[in-house]
Amino acid sequence: MSRRKALVLILICYVISRLVFFWLGVTFWGYSIGDMQVLEPILLKQHLVQSLWYLHMQPPLMNLALGIWMKFLPDYAPALCFKVLGLGINLCILSVMLDLRVPTPLALSATILFMLSPEQIVYENWLFNSWPTMFLLTLAACCLARFFVTERKPWGVGCIVSFGLLVFLNTTYQIVWFGALVGALVGALYYCAPEFRRLRPAIGWTGGAILALYLKNFLLFGTFATSSWFGINLAGMTTSALMDQDRLVAAGKLPAYSLGSELEPPKDYYGAAGPATGIPALDRRFKENGASNYNHLDWVGIARERAIGARWVWRHRPVVYLHAVWMAFRVHLRPATWYGYVGTIADRMPWWRVFYERLILAPASREIPLDRVPVPLAFAVGFPLIWLVSGVWLWRASGPERPVVLAMWLTVLYVTATIVLFNDRENNRLRTPIDPYYIILAVFFANLCFNGIKHTCTGPGGPLAKSNSRERECTGECQ
Repeated sequence: MSRRKALVLILICYVISRLVFFWLGVTFWGYSIGDMQVLEPILLKQHLVQSLWYLHMQPPLMNLALGIWMKFLPDYAPALCFKVLGLGINLCILSVMLDLRVPTPLALSATILFMLSPEQIVYENWLFNSWPTMFLLTLAACCLARFFVTERKPWGVGCIVSFGLLVFLNTTYQIVWFGALVGALVGALYYCAPEFRRLRPAIGWTGGAILALYLKNFLLFGTFATSSWFGINLAGMTTSALMDQDRLVAAGKLPAYSLGSELEPPKDYYGAAGPATGIPALDRRFKENGASNYNHLDWVGIARERAIGARWVWRHRPVVYLHAVWMAFRVHLRPATWYGYVGTIADRMPWWRVFYERLILAPASREIPLDRVPVPLAFAVGFPLIWLVSGVWLWRASGPERPVVLAMWLTVLYVTATIVLFNDRENNRLRTPIDPYYIILAVFFANLCFNGIKHTCTGPGGPLAKSNSRERECTGECQ
């Protein structure tokens, strides 16, 4: 089957499957004013530019998209957009596998299996940044693979821009990740593909835009990051887990504002940042529906206070933090459909979720409490195995697939380390955007393993002789 026919088949399967799930009652869960990451409609409609400029809790891209939708587009625009992104994700997954020389039947089977997973159905129907993040990651990998195959500059620019947009969309992806990833790709590709040198302007402009966002947040809020909430996340894994908070605060070892839940401000803190600024996004303590406005200026100070408390726990109670890391890792390995916030969507297809997850992942029944959902053996063994195999292969390999595998491997390790070490609440949701990378890497190495066994059985003159000859040719060109 040709590449074009395979992509068309994915398109057909995607459209049919989504119509079936819609007929079964799975509908789009749209904008929720209570979501902590989004601004309220009055700010998005009437003060969009100003609110984005003074947005410190999140990078601006998701709220920018919501503002454009509320001001100019019809109500069904987000649902339609997320369906287009879903189609793009699956097309990109298949394209990357084909560029990695995975046989078409195997690539098609893996893509369709992932397309029909409850995780894809659930997150595709939730208006949140998880789905656009997954799209940008798969698009970046697709563009990188296409660039290496065709050596056409637009594919390389698309890869760099896609990776850069992630920094503007999701707080997990910071400038450290972007710099390390681009640096590794430059080192891996500089001698193998001279065309990569033509991407230096794209790298410079994208990196400059990211740096400008960091400088803006630093000058306005004293935070050199895309979000001021790093200390809030740390509090959930450190001070919130302490049993003697009151005594430590009374003794002056912990700041007074390190007490309480990480999502609830201290009662006496509001107003501590000073008088009103005249900027609604920073002055409004509550949204229209009564939910907290986590972009209120006081939250910058709260995050700093709680970061101080977290550092004290690191120094004096490291066992508390290490236990929180272990629990976060367990949550990270759970199926993403067991994230509590998406339960409303997942419950619309309980039969499919139970059947699919028991067939593929073998988790517990739906009646088990969320905090006791066991870790699937496929994840507990498969994820670390992919980390190890990818690292060993990259150390020894020099073929044309190496840069693509390198980018995916570095991103998987970075995301895993970041969300396990610094977040304790929604690690399985935060893992979902990199799940396509796990699928691609697993299929790629499974195919390499099968080819190795087949080559051993057939000998140098067997069916793989031509493919191995081409691989040696590519390796020689790179060297």
